[in-house]
Amino acid sequence: MPALPRVVAAQGPFVDLRPKTMKPPFGSVQINWGHPLAVNIRRVLLFNEGGGPVRNLVSPREKWSFPSGLTWTVSPTGLALEGDGTSGESIDTQGTPPPLNGSAGPWAILLGFQPTSLAQTNRYLYTERQTPAASNQVAIIWEFVNNTVEFFTNANTGPTGLRTDSGISISDTASHVIGYSYRGQASEWAKWRDGVKTVINASASSTMPTTLTQSALFSSNGGNYAAARLSFFFEWLSTPDFLWLSAEPYAFLQP
Repeated sequence: MPALPRVVAAQGPFVDLRPKTMKPPFGSVQINWGHPLAVNIRRVLLFNEGGGPVRNLVSPREKWSFPSGLTWTVSPTGLALEGDGTSGESIDTQGTPPPLNGSAGPWAILLGFQPTSLAQTNRYLYTERQTPAASNQVAIIWEFVNNTVEFFTNANTGPTGLRTDSGISISDTASHVIGYSYRGQASEWAKWRDGVKTVINASASSTMPTTLTQSALFSSNGGNYAAARLSFFFEWLSTPDFLWLSAEPYAFLQP
């Protein structure tokens, strides 16, 4: 079972993600802006608060809502945020367009994910959406295909086939590190599972919808709630290379 990673490089740690069972003091966890992984980082959500709202370390004023249906819990990798699968979504309340709005790449998303049940259908782990109608969206979806995480988008320009072959098989309730990376027009589109990279398309071209106004965790638009734990969420407008190393006593991600 993979441990929650600590991001390291010669310049020192990017951000310390060692497992914690207590909420860290405010300001004690910070990003090393000289680290290669800090280039064009837009969101660092550690889900280690243990209480209160979720905060984005890149933009501390970006506070996420914390409704009923969500609880702080302890996962195999430390503190985590858990959705009960029947209610509750955490929404970015800052009111600015989400990172992928209109993006033609590059970009990347990486998250720590543990399903708490495999008996689910048509759930969302993360979405950037148009509101109030939510007709256009970019999303990481779960169990639309049995025991599978996928990437989904609509209203994008260029081929709509980013979902094709984006499936990441998760057939247990263990903790996993999953992600997607896109290097830009006519460039590599890839998926990641526990540090193993699979190139989906070596020459993909797609631009995300330009009408996205809100982000949400655990839901699409007040529905399709995921029964799962999230231990961290990173989002870049760049494509760092994620490398999973089995190291003692922690695992590491290196650029």
